[in-house]
Amino acid sequence: MYSVGKVLKVNKHQMLVEIDEDIDLLQFQRLSAGKQPRVGVLLDDQRHASPDQIKKLWAIITDFCNYTGYSQDEAEMFFKKMYILICQGRPDISFSYRKKEYANVTEARVFIDMLVNYMLTERIPFSTKTWDEITINYATCIKCLLTRQCLICGKPADIAHYEAVGRGNRNKVDHRNYRFMALCRGHHEEQHTIGVKQFCQKYLIKPVKMNDEQLIKVGLMTKNKILNFDKMKKEDELYKLARKQKHYE
Repeated sequence: MYSVGKVLKVNKHQMLVEIDEDIDLLQFQRLSAGKQPRVGVLLDDQRHASPDQIKKLWAIITDFCNYTGYSQDEAEMFFKKMYILICQGRPDISFSYRKKEYANVTEARVFIDMLVNYMLTERIPFSTKTWDEITINYATCIKCLLTRQCLICGKPADIAHYEAVGRGNRNKVDHRNYRFMALCRGHHEEQHTIGVKQFCQKYLIKPVKMNDEQLIKVGLMTKNKILNFDKMKKEDELYKLARKQKHYE
């Protein structure tokens, strides 16, 4: 059941909403199934997309056009179709301030994230100026790791550990306990030269952990290694528990 209305009053835990059309009480009761009704609230973002967002959006599309040979009109149509299919966005979205269908802040953010994700997945290079304007969030960090593209400059990258793992046998390291960042050879060397904490502060980077599937995909772990580490961890916990129980006997 989907209804649209106006928020008349709101406080910390309550919201009074006036629905635009009459509520079908029979359907309401049927969907509630005799239980306390629960609803979700999605507020329309009525803020217009900022000039910086639109500038960034067109800069990414321009990089795409320069690489593929698409015209800007063709690229805009291509990505709008993608936005509708993947992000369930509205088909009449516009990036022209003069039109009433002009994108809001949330729509522009989702559209930009979609563009960045596509460019990284397809390994389409960004211009340095465009890359510098891209917000480095968690999703971008993970995407750069999976596609091995430098988080700072977009060049081909190595997977760098944030926490030191030493020079021993890395097959015996459970990488699930570590954080990572994708760095090109030049930035990786700089990280070792100035120290990892100062490096992350300089470039405003927050290293991230990868899940099991992601670690397998980048080649740091295998399914068997994960199972073995889990088995050893469980055996270690049982051993410690047995020792603790023995101590109290």
